[in-house]
Amino acid sequence: MSPLDLSLLHSGTSNWAAKGWEGRFCPANIPESEWIAHYAKKLSTDEGDATFYHAPSRKTVQGWRDLTPEGFLFAAKVPQAITHQRFLLDCWKETTAFPDTMSTLGSRLGPILFQFPYCVKRTGVGPQGFLGLQVKSWGETD
Repeated sequence: MSPLDLSLLHSGTSNWAAKGWEGRFCPANIPESEWIAHYAKKLSTDEGDATFYHAPSRKTVQGWRDLTPEGFLFAAKVPQAITHQRFLLDCWKETTAFPDTMSTLGSRLGPILFQFPYCVKRTGVGPQGFLGLQVKSWGETD
């Protein structure tokens, strides 16, 4: 077995702007808009919880890129409107727009995370159904 390449390990959290961090992790005297820059000095990745609650604009994503150093990685979580409310159904435009917008991060874009709710068991469509529907859709043209 090969030794673990430690350069592949990244440490981070799900959110760089947790309110409870003000005055603890982030100094109390910096504006919230600068928290990401401070966070990126201490940690090397972020799960992208912000993108889960609201799809960001390209301008916002560009700001994140500009405020973080080369080597920082964002794991972009697909908005809940796609995964939890629409279950990937009838949202092709939104599903393809998200990675396009996130590509503004350039080399800072890590994985794009599709987090599905536990309640998919109640819908009768499990993860394989989601994947089958989406893969089929990706092969089709409008």
